[in-house]
Amino acid sequence: MDADGKNWDLKLINFETHVKSLARNRDGEIFFNSGPEKAKVVIQTLFKVAQKRLDIYSGALDKEIYSKELFQSLLDEKGISADQIRVILTKPDNADQELLSYLTEKNIEVREYPETGGHLIVADGDCYRFEHNHESKKAYFAFGAVETDESIIKKLKHAFNEMWRHGTAVPAGNTGAPTLSAEA
Repeated sequence: MDADGKNWDLKLINFETHVKSLARNRDGEIFFNSGPEKAKVVIQTLFKVAQKRLDIYSGALDKEIYSKELFQSLLDEKGISADQIRVILTKPDNADQELLSYLTEKNIEVREYPETGGHLIVADGDCYRFEHNHESKKAYFAFGAVETDESIIKKLKHAFNEMWRHGTAVPAGNTGAPTLSAEA
């Protein structure tokens, strides 16, 4: 346990089982995770539970967590339309260019916004994962959060919408990746 009394070290297999239970119950219970393996479990579960919408604010869509297949499942298996999936990246030139090309091909808009220190993902407006400081890999998450005036989910949705509104589009076919000039 850390100084706040939170158990960040729940064994991965128990953690996966607990996350599945939280997602199935969708009762808004707030839980915690730390480390990239547990982040992957939570984020991939958010993709699985999403039925209508998915908003992502990330550095560069880490290859260890995000994949073409995750996005494909939203579009093909769940029938979520591309305009209901929004992605904001702080470093699109560091992202997997093949994945960014796939998102562009599927008309999923990707925008760029400066780094804020934290990352977030919101599914269906009531499920989320929020890293206040993405370097620590410690995050809060919940499935089925109730929106009130002071709720975390309301604040996260507002923050994402503001970043979306002020973000700049990452042009199709030009993901910001460095290219070699003929003169180089």
